[in-house]
Amino acid sequence: MKGEYSIEVYNKRVKYKLNVKRNITILTGDSGIGKTTLVKLIDSFYNNGKQSGITLECEKICIYLHGKDWYEHLQNIKDSIVFIDEDSNFIRSDEFARAIMSTDNYYVLITRADLAGLPYSIKEIYTLKVNKSKSEASQVYNEQCLLYGENLTNSGVYPDKIITEDSNSGHDFFKEICKDFNKVCIPANGKSNIKNIINNSNSEEKILIIADGAAFGCEMKKCMQALREHGNTTIYLPESFEWLLLKAGTVKNNELNNILENPSEYIDSVEYFSWERYFTSKISEICLDMPNKVTYTKSRLHSFFLSKYNKELMLKLLDFINFK
Repeated sequence: MKGEYSIEVYNKRVKYKLNVKRNITILTGDSGIGKTTLVKLIDSFYNNGKQSGITLECEKICIYLHGKDWYEHLQNIKDSIVFIDEDSNFIRSDEFARAIMSTDNYYVLITRADLAGLPYSIKEIYTLKVNKSKSEASQVYNEQCLLYGENLTNSGVYPDKIITEDSNSGHDFFKEICKDFNKVCIPANGKSNIKNIINNSNSEEKILIIADGAAFGCEMKKCMQALREHGNTTIYLPESFEWLLLKAGTVKNNELNNILENPSEYIDSVEYFSWERYFTSKISEICLDMPNKVTYTKSRLHSFFLSKYNKELMLKLLDFINFK
């Protein structure tokens, strides 16, 4: 499935409006804000149609998946938006994570748990804002959390040390940048280690952590709690390092601007379970078409991207970070 879809479901008493544009959307929040009512409305409409007294407007079929036979039911669901409530314990299982990896559905997962087995974006974690006349989904960790970038642009950050999510190509790049400015750059060796790094950080040292926001959703809540207690540590969460390279203009492609502006119109959820994977594939594809046959791999960064020109492009994009 590709694209962004609007969902409106309502009866005489309550109305919900949601937008989904990736294969995983998280709805979270305290009890009593209407999450369970939402899936009940969707289930009732799916089973009884207009006779239910419910209206559901969406280009795609919306279905509530639950029960002990969920796996068998899932095999028959195609090209749909699937809602799953946190009362369904299978939502936290490895079996569920494996089962949805190659399906052509979008999933709206209603949960307060951190689903470590699934690579979901910090931009697709929502809560429900409800008032007497209108029910509306609003983002909790969307731009406000990803755009530490926005806040950094306004106030700037002056890191003594940069910590990257892992030791792959992104680390290669930032290590070279830090070397140019006599800064330290070390890998966290995995996103699951970042919370402990924040908690163990030196209060006198200004630290900037850079990780891939496209798959960081399950870490966001605990990292936010740690960041509140460590004021000298900041986290920056772009979609991925590959997205940064594309956004900075280090490689060229005729449709690249359109892709970066509306990724959901180009990224097929069957082929790319995470947008991070898509951007990695896209930059690899563009590199192969270049005259000098530059190769891109996640494990090691080609020297082409470490040229003075490309480093300057990236520094311009990341102008909220003061490396001097």
